[in-house]
Amino acid sequence: MDQGETEALVRALEEALGPHLRESLRLRRLARAAGVWLAAQADQAGPVETGGSGGSVAEDPAGALDEVATQATGSEADSPVEPAPLINGPQVVTPRPTRDVPLRLGGADTSVKVFGRPEEVARVHALVEAEDAEAARAGGEADAPAAIDLGLIATRCELKAVACRSFVRRRSTAPMSPEEDRCIEEMHGLIDTAKSMRECLLWMFFREYRHPDDDAMERIARWYDAQAAAARLMATLDASGRLRRPDLERAMQLFAHANSGLRRVLEATWLTRPDVDQQEGHLWLRWETKVRGVLVERYMRMADPADPASVGELTEELEAFAREIAERAEQEASIGQSLRRVRYHAELLAGEGSFDPGHDWGRIESSLAELERAGVSPTDARVTTAIEELAEVEVEPGVTSERSGKALEALRALVQQVEAADRDEPSTKRQWSERVLEVRGLLAGRRVVVVGGEERREAVERFVDAFGLAGVDWVTLTEHGSSSAIRAPIERPDTALVLILIKLTGHLHADEAKRFAKAAGKPFVLLKAGYNPERVALAVCNQASDQLADVG
Repeated sequence: MDQGETEALVRALEEALGPHLRESLRLRRLARAAGVWLAAQADQAGPVETGGSGGSVAEDPAGALDEVATQATGSEADSPVEPAPLINGPQVVTPRPTRDVPLRLGGADTSVKVFGRPEEVARVHALVEAEDAEAARAGGEADAPAAIDLGLIATRCELKAVACRSFVRRRSTAPMSPEEDRCIEEMHGLIDTAKSMRECLLWMFFREYRHPDDDAMERIARWYDAQAAAARLMATLDASGRLRRPDLERAMQLFAHANSGLRRVLEATWLTRPDVDQQEGHLWLRWETKVRGVLVERYMRMADPADPASVGELTEELEAFAREIAERAEQEASIGQSLRRVRYHAELLAGEGSFDPGHDWGRIESSLAELERAGVSPTDARVTTAIEELAEVEVEPGVTSERSGKALEALRALVQQVEAADRDEPSTKRQWSERVLEVRGLLAGRRVVVVGGEERREAVERFVDAFGLAGVDWVTLTEHGSSSAIRAPIERPDTALVLILIKLTGHLHADEAKRFAKAAGKPFVLLKAGYNPERVALAVCNQASDQLADVG
């Protein structure tokens, strides 16, 4: 190839690649890294030979290409890596500094030895790390990410939001003024706090880089606040132990919105790698939506970014949702307290431990009034379960009020229904109640573990018929024996529920069954009286329906 042909090749390459290189910083970095690597491979292969003491450019096409490329790009402010000079004649090549850079080929991980000046090698290594981070963002991880702490993400984001605003205040103060001193002191305190956390980089305090204007910094701070609120809300819901499916889906969608918006606004900063909180939030969402089977319709893809101007609307929605969750938790706690009070006084009346029946009935009545104000009727299944001890209690005329009378009436009607069901012969054609059919929708095709008493074949057949079960594991335990026999059936993948017959098993076995169920992530139900499917369905609806729905 003569010099004219070489120059024509260079011009053709410029015309083909030039527009793309000018538009993409990432592509320019890749081209430079590829050039460094190719030059290193050529140096490693051997010296440049021109065939004579004064070899011409025409005799060395590679040299001509180097020379023309240098002339064509030498005027750029951000110039590429300098080409190796052309050396004629025999020579000794001095090895350049090397470093192993990780490389992924398909599903295999390997490394390549890169030659070049230290800054060149560092540039290639940084490029590989950036590509790995981008691949993780775009394609997700095959395995669960390392433990990601949503609480830590929230705390770091809150700190970074404060740091953004602190930087803006510092930038607007007069040099050598008392206000500047206070700002500097505040920044030092924030830096000390960041050092106490894992991977908390306060990038806004790096003086050697150019930062966005004040409005952009405030917008970044607001998105940090939004992601902090979303992560904290998600952590609160997870810790509650009674996470409802609609709440989970809504919280994850809000988290994805905050995470995507944060990524967008951080593009205006000098950061060349993803912010650790934005990246960890995204990885957490990708993994958790996969394992929990949640479809987050927006903001999970690079091609579907959040609008940076939507932070105000998102913040309002997060605050409203957090208030709703807090109010609901407070109401549920109040309802639970009232139900426990009803149950306590009912047990006193039923067990002949009441010194003042009028007082106990009065406490039941006041608690039922509280429940009614909270939207829980005296005929609610939770109420009838709480007073089930009163099913056989003889009530003196005039002792009960209208509310407690309705509750007793509903309870006794249920007891009669259950007793009638106990007398029926098992039949696959039996018509079950709506409550049983509701529980069947949660258990069908799965298994149930029963702890306590001895197995009754007719009861097992009735369970299978009523709930459409794949099978029942009824574990019989001796009074002072080991509880280990119940662990394996509870941990079976297809086990959906653990039924604990309180009156037919010891306290130790019951406690162990609860512990094994919690460790395996399986809901358990405490049965106080009888195990007819109607009674079981009532207990399941009261104690474990939300957990079963989440597991399902």
